[in-house]
Amino acid sequence: DALAAAQADEQLRDAAELLEWDRQDLQQIRQLWEELRGGLASLAPGTELRFGTLSVEFEKFADDVITAKGRAASVDKRRADLDAATIVSLTDQTLPDADAARPLRKAIVLAYLEPGLTPRSREALDRAGASGREFIERLAAREAALARQELARENIPAALAMIRNLEETFPGTKAAAGAGELRDGLYSRIEWRTVGPRQWERGPAGAWTADDNRVEGALLLSPPMYARFEVHLEYRIDSAIGNGGVYFKYKGSGRLDRDAMKIQFSNDAGQGPHQYCTGSLFAYKSPRINAAKEQGAWNTLRLIVDGNRVSAWLNDRLVQETTIPADDYPAEGYVALDGVRGGITYRKIILTDQ
Repeated sequence: DALAAAQADEQLRDAAELLEWDRQDLQQIRQLWEELRGGLASLAPGTELRFGTLSVEFEKFADDVITAKGRAASVDKRRADLDAATIVSLTDQTLPDADAARPLRKAIVLAYLEPGLTPRSREALDRAGASGREFIERLAAREAALARQELARENIPAALAMIRNLEETFPGTKAAAGAGELRDGLYSRIEWRTVGPRQWERGPAGAWTADDNRVEGALLLSPPMYARFEVHLEYRIDSAIGNGGVYFKYKGSGRLDRDAMKIQFSNDAGQGPHQYCTGSLFAYKSPRINAAKEQGAWNTLRLIVDGNRVSAWLNDRLVQETTIPADDYPAEGYVALDGVRGGITYRKIILTDQ
């Protein structure tokens, strides 16, 4: 038994609670199937059943295969071919609902075979009452534990996706309430190096603020160089002349405007797209749309650079999807946040090479 072997593995000691939850859930799933097997075995031939929207006439049940007659011919349904909804439906059709624990078992089957807590599985968990609510809390705690495991492996994108799923799928749970703390821990995982004489103001959620005084050469520089990276951040334009952006493929010296590419941030909400506006590859390529918000509002950026492929989303809208000339820029380089013009704040910055 793979689960028993995993529980006995000393290397998986940190996952002992998750494995025990797996064991309990598997036990519930097996019990429901045994109950369904007994119910099917006791059915009289000719009993009407429903497989989804299909109405059939039961003929026999043997070797975990249901044989039933449809309009044209007999139909065989093996246990392995039954989806979660059909398993639950057959349970409802063949067993009296006298067992108080059965609603939870049905909900567990739905939750595992229809991942993501579908409306159907949520309804089943609601019917399970307090035990259903406890199971949802456990699912949320599992997602949080898996996120922490990914953080320990430095797999930041996977951890971030799990944290988002925790908040979106399990709102109101204890684990979801702690998701913010998990995410906040991501913002301190990269130590930006300040370049130039600017005195950046630090704030919550890893915020860096450049006031609206122009300071030449002011950058926040990533510790390593990257050939492939993904960055998530929020920025806010704080003044009428606020300006900034994300440089990449920077060699660490030379003129940034010639030797690196930049996704531009400006105070230009409502303006038509051009090669110097928010979301542009500065002076190189206009964005598909200028998706900037008004001064003082937080904007989100997701930027992926993979070799010479560049994809960027501003406020969840795709603004760049292009290839830059391979001969014009190095294969790898630093990522830098622009603080020259100032009047801008960056926060919630997550930078990863995965």
